[in-house]
Amino acid sequence: MGTGGWLIDSFNTITSFADAVSKHFESELEKRNLSKSVIEKQSLEELEKSLAEIDNALRDKKSFGTVRLNRTSDGRFVEDEAKGIVADAGTALLARKALIIQRIKKLQAEKIGTLKIVEKYVVDSSEKTKLLGEIDESEKKIQILSQTAHDIDSAQKQAAVKTGEQIKAEWQIQVFKERAAIWKELLQRESIASVVGALLLVLIGLALLIAMFAGVPTTNIIENSFLVLLGYFFGQTISRKTETRRDDSHTL
Repeated sequence: MGTGGWLIDSFNTITSFADAVSKHFESELEKRNLSKSVIEKQSLEELEKSLAEIDNALRDKKSFGTVRLNRTSDGRFVEDEAKGIVADAGTALLARKALIIQRIKKLQAEKIGTLKIVEKYVVDSSEKTKLLGEIDESEKKIQILSQTAHDIDSAQKQAAVKTGEQIKAEWQIQVFKERAAIWKELLQRESIASVVGALLLVLIGLALLIAMFAGVPTTNIIENSFLVLLGYFFGQTISRKTETRRDDSHTL
C-alpha cells in the first residue's frame, strides 16, 4: 500500500473508519435485538429496555471483542489481522444508543401531543391533573434524554479525534517504513563507502563553491580531497560501464 493511502482527509477518513467498525459489530448487535430495523419498530417500553441493554453493553465492551482495520489505497477500511488500527465496539454502541434516544424522544413528543389534545376535552379535574402530570413527566424525560444525547455527541467527537490521531500515526509509520525500505535498497546496491563518499563529495563541492564566491582561500587538502573523491566516482562509473559491456557480450 502506498503512502497516499494513508493521507488524511479528516472527516471522510474518520467517517469511513467508523462505518467499518459499525459494520463489523452489527451482527453482534442483531443477536441482542439491537439492530436498526428492530429499534425503528419498537414501542416506548421496548425502547427503554433497549436503552438499558445498550448501557450494559457499553459497560462490558470487552464481550464484543475487537477488530483490526487497515486502509486500502482507495480509501476503504477493511479487516486485516496483520496490521492496521485496533478498535473496540465503543463507537458502534454509542451510535446505537444515540439512535435509541432519538427514537424515544420522538415517541415521547408524539405522546405529549396526544395527551395535550385529550387534556383539552377532559372535564374531570382529577383526570385533567393526571394528564398534566403525565405531560410534565414526559417533558422532563425529553430534557434528560437531550442532555444524554449531548453527552453522547461529545463522546463521539472525542472518539473521532482519537481515531484521527491513530490513523495519522499509522500513516507516519507507513511512511517511515517505505523510506527505510528505499534506504535499505540503496545500501544493498551501493557500499557504505560509496554512500558516505557521495555525501562528502557534495559537501566539499558546496564548501568550495561558497568559498570561491565569498573570496575565502581554501587549503590544498580540501581541494585534493575533492579531486580524489571525484576521481573515485569517475572510476566507479567507468568500471560499471565496462562490466555492463562484458555482461552484454557474454549474453550475446
